[in-house]
Formats: sequence, C-alpha cells, structure tokens
Amino acid sequence: MKYLLLTSICLLFFGCKKEDFRKVDAQSIAEKEIKSINLKEVDQFPLFKTCDETANMTEQRICFEKEIHQWLKPHVDKLRYNTEKADTLQLFLSIDREGTLVLDSLISELKVKEQFDSIFMNSPKFYPAQKRGVPVKVSFQLPLILKINQTL
Repeated sequence: MKYLLLTSICLLFFGCKKEDFRKVDAQSIAEKEIKSINLKEVDQFPLFKTCDETANMTEQRICFEKEIHQWLKPHVDKLRYNTEKADTLQLFLSIDREGTLVLDSLISELKVKEQFDSIFMNSPKFYPAQKRGVPVKVSFQLPLILKINQTL
C-alpha cells in the first residue's frame, strides 16, 4: 500500500510538465491578436438598408456600388457646370461609425464642390462597415466621369 501511494505521488510530481502550468501574459496574447488583424480590410462593407448583410463580401460590395450609383446618378445628372470637354472627378468619401456618408474632398478642374457639398448633406444613412463586429469608419475613392451632352 505504501509503495502504491509513493508511486502515485512520484507519477503526479514527475508527470506534470512545467510548460503546462506556464502563466500566459495577457499583453502577449493581445499583441499576437493585434498582429493577426488585417486593418486594411473590413469584415462587412457599409450597406444600404436594401442590401443583404448576410451575403458574402463580393455580393455586399456589388450591392453597395449599385446602390450608391443609383442614389448619386440623378444628382449628378442635375449638375450645372461649364466645360467643353469630358472631365473625371475624384470624390474622396468616407462613411463614419454611425453610417453617415461624408464628402471628404473632391478633385476636379470644374467648380462643382459646392454642388456636391449640398448633395452629400442629404445622403442616405448606411449600416456602417464592420471589423470583428465593431462599426468602423471607412474611406474610399469614387471616380466620376462627367460627359458632355451633345445634341444634334
């Protein structure tokens, strides 16, 4: 009986590895987790209310692009500008954590900044982009080609 008890104690003492009881530092876990996050990509695109949030990323992107185009086109068709040639505008947009669309800047030779400011003051609300279930701000560039209407 003594041998059995002594053998059991020895097995317990020598059977446990020191690495199994190693204290894990919370800071090192957090640093490892932060390094694994790709901050240049979101898990979910910003979405209009008509888009399916359960769709895959490709379908979400397509829905977002289609809906923003449908919303912006009537406004762009009403723009008044004076030019004799086609021009490409570069719109720099962002959607904040609350889902508000903001015109950050606009690059163009045309004087249309004030008109675009008024357009984006009444922009629709979005479901914001998400990263790991947390709403995040996203910024993107939208090239916009303005063509000259030629009537015959």
